[in-house]
This record gives sequence, structure tokens and C-alpha cells, in this order.
Amino acid sequence: MEMRQNLPLLVWICLAAALAGCGGGGNDAQPQSSSLAPAEVRISAPRDGAIVPAGEPVTIRYEAKLSPRGDHLHISVDGGKPDIVKQVKGAHTIGPLPAGIHTVLVTEVTSEHIPTGNDASIRITAQ
Repeated sequence: MEMRQNLPLLVWICLAAALAGCGGGGNDAQPQSSSLAPAEVRISAPRDGAIVPAGEPVTIRYEAKLSPRGDHLHISVDGGKPDIVKQVKGAHTIGPLPAGIHTVLVTEVTSEHIPTGNDASIRITAQ
């Protein structure tokens, strides 16, 4: 009879012991992959707000740390058709740009060309 009264307590003890083993930390625990670090896209040149010569090509310097879903980058001007860029760090020439204010967007995308939400943009003025 006493065993029946202690059965719920035994169940809780066994459950607690089983859950405690799920926390990892033993020899089977895998270290976290560096791909879990925050992803980032950065445009280093020209600077946001820069003035560039109108009618001439402009070199965009960029760097990206891809997220786990990221595959490559798209570089677009004013929402136009993007250039596909496989290098995650480098320089890419756009233009020539007509006079006016332009938005340059560097976007990380999946292999299916779906944006991951990892991007950077600058506004430049061609004069």
C-alpha cells in the first residue's frame, strides 16, 4: 500500500532525472557552429550621402557574412534588376548613373533568390 502512495513521487523523480539529462553538457554535446553568429551586410564605399560623378561608373565596396540560409548577394540600384554577386567581399561596379539621388541596395538571398532580411543600403547623389 505504501508503494502506491509513493508512486507519483517516483514518477516525478524519474521524469526530473530524464529531463536533467537533456540539457547536454556531456561528452556528446556539440559545440555551436560559427554559422550561428549574426549575419551582416556592409557597404564601405561610397559612404551614405556621398556625391559621385554623374554619367560615370561607380564602384561599390561591400562585405557580407552570410546567414545559414544565405547563398549569394544581389546588388541593385533604385529597385531595378539586381546584379547577382557570388563573392561575399569585394568591389562591384554599377552605372553609369544619371544625375540625381540613387539608392544602392546589397541584399543577401537564398539559392532561390529569396531575400533573407540581411541587407544594407546607401543613398548617393550623382552630379
